[in-house]
Amino acid sequence: MQGEERLIFAIVAQAVRDYQRALRYLRLPASKKTESGEIAHERLKKDCEIFFRSKWYSQLCDLDGEELMATVKKRSYNGKIQGLSW
Repeated sequence: MQGEERLIFAIVAQAVRDYQRALRYLRLPASKKTESGEIAHERLKKDCEIFFRSKWYSQLCDLDGEELMATVKKRSYNGKIQGLSW
């Protein structure tokens, strides 16, 4: 993998990790969340969704952003997204 491909992978992989983290936090019981944590993770979730739907994202890779978000949502409890390892 060349430097440019590594950078693209790193950008997309980080967005996936951030999205997964936000979804997991937002699914916690209210007793385990703070108001500021909920606000921050809701913003992170929205920022990731904007990224996955952006023109820039579609220029970075061929993965469908909507499909990727759906996959992350389905797998947000088990810790790994198939095909992406970290």
